[in-house]
Amino acid sequence: MVTVKTTSVGTKTRTGAYLYVQGSSPIDDTDSYAYYAGPVSAPAVGKCVQWGGGTNNQWWYSGWSHCS
Repeated sequence: MVTVKTTSVGTKTRTGAYLYVQGSSPIDDTDSYAYYAGPVSAPAVGKCVQWGGGTNNQWWYSGWSHCS
């Protein structure tokens, strides 16, 4: 998954993509990016995931979803 910026595009700001597969450690890519963060990916067959991301002070995270 990736987080694509819609504000401050072309300017490096704190931007991140987050993925958490149930039973594993969270994976994230957060740094100063001009256009997008990520991709982050992980195998998740038969497991629930949380995912999210954001930029600057606007971040969003899902609840557990995509459970098989």
